[in-house]
Amino acid sequence: AAFAMNRTLVLYNNIETNGRIFSPPWKLSSCDRKDLQCSFQPITACSLTISDIIEAKDVKFEDYRNFLYNRNSNEPIPHDDTKVIRFNNRAPIPVMGRLLKAIHATASNLINALDPNDRRIPLMRKAAASILEDGRGKTSKGNDNRKPSFIHAEFDFVHAFIMYALRPTLSKGEELEKFYERDVPSNLNSTRTLGLPIRGSDKCNQESECLQPSTYMRLMGKIWSERGLTETVVGGKNAVANILVTSEAEELVDAIYSIASNDTYTLKLPFRPNIISNSNDIHQRNGNVDRPRLQNGAQADDIVTSILSSFKLQMKAGLTVGNCCSNFHQIIFHLLRGGCGVEPTNRGMCLQDRNESIYQLCCDKGSSPICPRERLARLAEEFNRTSITVEEAESEIWEEWKSFQR
Repeated sequence: AAFAMNRTLVLYNNIETNGRIFSPPWKLSSCDRKDLQCSFQPITACSLTISDIIEAKDVKFEDYRNFLYNRNSNEPIPHDDTKVIRFNNRAPIPVMGRLLKAIHATASNLINALDPNDRRIPLMRKAAASILEDGRGKTSKGNDNRKPSFIHAEFDFVHAFIMYALRPTLSKGEELEKFYERDVPSNLNSTRTLGLPIRGSDKCNQESECLQPSTYMRLMGKIWSERGLTETVVGGKNAVANILVTSEAEELVDAIYSIASNDTYTLKLPFRPNIISNSNDIHQRNGNVDRPRLQNGAQADDIVTSILSSFKLQMKAGLTVGNCCSNFHQIIFHLLRGGCGVEPTNRGMCLQDRNESIYQLCCDKGSSPICPRERLARLAEEFNRTSITVEEAESEIWEEWKSFQR
């Protein structure tokens, strides 16, 4: 929104005035600042005084609705004569409309400032023009019942913004690198590594459909075969597949480790699983940053370190599979598509984009009950049953291993 308004975004926390809390500390901060800069580099070099923030004019989304939604409107920017405004809005703002136009204008201005003899200019202008052709973006199949929001939009500038916003402080970056070196073998072959972030806890209890841990592992086997990685080594054993498992729910990670050591499952897999997880993971048991759960002496910013460690670990996979109902998994995919992954071809795969209905999870099962019903109907047809439960389908995909391998 700030970009579209031709303004500089300034984030703030932990402000008091006359003994009254004007803005509370950020809940995921432990340093003295008690704000985002405990873990992340500042969004901008600009800074405001406390008086600037407290005395800023409060504006609402309604003031900007037409301006932000209508990219072709020539109406002036609301409150453009006010130096500092405080934009109070928690609703997702569409990525279309004025934002694309503003980004294009900024890119064009930067290009215009270059030496006119610069041979790169024609290519740069072509790239800038493509911003306006970005379309509406796309959301996953399982997310069709929600309006496209910033985090779920498929735009290059969204990739870039997330990479920029998540830049850790230098000390935090050094800490993350140490955790990474501890967890990831130096000789890890990324082309034979699959990424498996799993959302559980509140996501499954309140919002999205989810899968059993064994079903996720079954999918890893199927993808391994699809990618032509199945092979035997000396002794007639299957080759090893590295599986990068991260989750806010510790019991899900433990379950994957148990499956990987259980012959009932592993003998049916086309690989020998080598599970690699984030040993620094706090497992905060929910995805809500406003409700951090601290245990075993962990501090608030340890949760941020844990999250960033999981992001960094997932960048090592040759292919990463995630639930696109999850904002967390969407951020992983943005980082991959922005070029942070070690394998350029890994742009992430949504479960919802698989052809098999068993993996096409519904995002908002409460407010859109038709999606789960339609998924069950497809499952019944695919399994040639008059009716079937999701649990029965998840069990049968192991029993019908050979037919699924064809």
